[in-house]
Amino acid sequence: MMSGTEGRPEARLLVGLTFPDAGECAGWAATFAAAGWGHAQVQGDGMSLHSALDEIARHGSCQIELMGMTTLDGPIAVSWLRRVAGAWLRAWEAAHPDGDFHIRVCRHVLRPGEEPPAAGSTCRENGVDPGSEGVADASVITRTAVARAEDHPGADWGWREVTGREAGLTSAAWQEVPPVRYHLLVCRGPRCNARGGDRTHSALSAELHRRGVADQDVLMTPTGCMYPCNHAPLVVVHPDGKWMSLTAAEVPGALDDLLGPENA
Repeated sequence: MMSGTEGRPEARLLVGLTFPDAGECAGWAATFAAAGWGHAQVQGDGMSLHSALDEIARHGSCQIELMGMTTLDGPIAVSWLRRVAGAWLRAWEAAHPDGDFHIRVCRHVLRPGEEPPAAGSTCRENGVDPGSEGVADASVITRTAVARAEDHPGADWGWREVTGREAGLTSAAWQEVPPVRYHLLVCRGPRCNARGGDRTHSALSAELHRRGVADQDVLMTPTGCMYPCNHAPLVVVHPDGKWMSLTAAEVPGALDDLLGPENA
């Protein structure tokens, strides 16, 4: 494990965790590039976390810090960040049996208005003992982040080592194609987002769950730009091949037409 006796991290990545705001995360992460933070995405546009770790390793770095980020509201877990990093580490260790590679993941997910940890700040600024297991002596939290933590006292700015024993990227539960009648593709490209695609997406999710058909009769998947953008916010229904301009207010009626009023 990386401890206070080892060097500071040789590379640091802010990792976008959510699909719809990948572009926003990339622009936001770029504002911290001068502080040594790169950027990758768990999902959505941009360099994948796997590719970013490959590139870091090719440059000879072997101590990495990862911090998840999102511009979206609501709880966001870092479990997939750890899972992807763990899968990468297992593959790297298999190819380099004599190598030594350390990855740490911050438990906190960066939100708008917060700053990532700055080199030279210490754990003690947040009341954390640098000698605690999995906590480095430096580069843990900025004073700005401490102020944010006071606003959100439940936030955990500690770090966890990636061991390579994290859950894998496959599961028996993900083997079969879902037995659904309809597949809704919801555009979350820039034009659709600007014209209410986020609200359409949220309204569809809420209404499908309210009707008890989410992931059973209907599977919904957000996408990047699908064209034609003039019809934003755009939703495509498969297998019907039906393209719709669908606002959040129109969602209940559209699902009545699709599923029948008995599913209302």
